[in-house]
Amino acid sequence: MVVTKRALGANYVTGTGIVLCGLFVPLITVQGADPSSIVVGALGMVAAGTLASAGYWLDRVGLTDEQVWRVAIHAGVGIGIVTLGSLLVLVLTRVPDLGESGSTLLVSSIAIGGTGGTVAGTIREFHRSTTTLTRSTEVLSRVLRHNLRNDMTVILGQLDRLEGDSRGSREP
Repeated sequence: MVVTKRALGANYVTGTGIVLCGLFVPLITVQGADPSSIVVGALGMVAAGTLASAGYWLDRVGLTDEQVWRVAIHAGVGIGIVTLGSLLVLVLTRVPDLGESGSTLLVSSIAIGGTGGTVAGTIREFHRSTTTLTRSTEVLSRVLRHNLRNDMTVILGQLDRLEGDSRGSREP
C-alpha cells in the first residue's frame, strides 16, 4: 500500500469532520439543553458534515497530491486559530466552567475553523494553479512568437535571395 500526500490530506480532513460529527451527537441530544446551545451545535454539525464531505471531494478534485496536502494544512491551521480565539473569548468573558454551552461553542468553533481553513486552502491552491498555468501560457506564447519571427526572417531572406537570383538570370 502506497501512502500519498493526497490520501493523507483528504483522510485528515474527512476524519476530522467525522470525529467532530460524533462529538456533536451528545451535545445536541442532551435533554434540557438551552436553545442557543442547540442552534450553535446544529451550525457546528453542518460545518463538521461539510468538512467530512470536503475530504471526499478533495480526493477527487483536480489538485495535485502536494496541493491536497497544503489544503489539509490550511484546515489544521483554521482549526487551531479559531479554537484559540474561542478559548480566549471564553477566558476573557470569565466563564467559570466550560459546561454544556462552552463545550458546544468550542466544538462548533473547531468545525467552523476546519471548514473555513479547507475552503481558504482550496481557493488558494486553485489560485496558485491558475497563476502557474497563466505564467506557463505566457512563456509558451513568447517562445512561439520568437520561433515564428525567426522562421519568417528565414523565409523572407530566402525570398529575397530567390528574387535576386531571378533578376540576375533575366538580365544578361
